[in-house]
Amino acid sequence: LIQTNRAETALPVLQAALSSAERALPEDHIHRNNVRRKLGECLYQLGRTDEAEEALLAAYAALAAKAGAGHVYTRSTAETLAALYEEAGRAEAAAAWREKS
Repeated sequence: LIQTNRAETALPVLQAALSSAERALPEDHIHRNNVRRKLGECLYQLGRTDEAEEALLAAYAALAAKAGAGHVYTRSTAETLAALYEEAGRAEAAAAWREKS
């Protein structure tokens, strides 16, 4: 995950990177969705959990479809979702995502 003290600096860079990736790469491209994953991690570090969840779920679906559930980016996304749900007190959801990581 992005270091918490660097997340505020990283956020606009990741947002710009995702915007560029969305213009340049197909929707299912692994690099486009890796940027989305990193943006979700950054948002999570900033406590913006609703936005983080949305970005991470979209990234996970695309990464799993393109690279498979065992890919390092896909597993990392599942780990972050598990942590997000655990922190939110959603133990069942956290456990389900831990199984995918």
